[in-house]
Amino acid sequence: MSDTRLLDAVDALTKPTIDHVKQTTDDGEYLRTVPVEHPPLLQQLADAVVPSAGNDGGSKSASARERNVLDSDALYDLLLIQKQLIDMCAWVDVAANRSDLPATLRAWYAAYIGRAQFDAEGWYVSTLNKWAGQIRHRMERPKSFEAGYPCPICGPKPWIGTDGESYPNMLIVEYPRDEPDLSHARTICRNPECRAEWKGLGAIEELGDELREAVEKVSG
Repeated sequence: MSDTRLLDAVDALTKPTIDHVKQTTDDGEYLRTVPVEHPPLLQQLADAVVPSAGNDGGSKSASARERNVLDSDALYDLLLIQKQLIDMCAWVDVAANRSDLPATLRAWYAAYIGRAQFDAEGWYVSTLNKWAGQIRHRMERPKSFEAGYPCPICGPKPWIGTDGESYPNMLIVEYPRDEPDLSHARTICRNPECRAEWKGLGAIEELGDELREAVEKVSG
């Protein structure tokens, strides 16, 4: 059986992926399952550097001034991957296209396989898998839940979204999907004009104590 680990790693970064999403009614009744296609991981990272108005996860809370803002963390990851990929292409005499990383990686793969430099294949497999893991971690939306308290900075007054709708100004706790212990969680204010943030479990616990004391004073 041939070893396809390198091709699998290339495919994971350069081919679109399909999710099957369940659609339900407002009452939770199942309607159907529909396929949703996502761009290749390398393209998702490039798109994340400057999110567009249509690439904000469908959030109604994203204000106009929040859109089209450079994501410096995504840009840093993108530049590192670009540099490594350009170096890889130079070793096999392939012209790299910064604006189309998926096509560039596939062109590198075709040239690399043709040269049969299998002594370095393990390193390439590890490197490409590392890229895919970094991008997936960045692209996956964190889990979240409503904290049950209004923001202590801007107050409980509802805020108005760009759609003209009124939204309750409750704090939201977010945490990575692969870290359920909340050690890397953060609490944020949903109001786009405030966006106050408390990072880390310690800061969140202190905020919780402060909010509970404020509630006790009001109710007392």
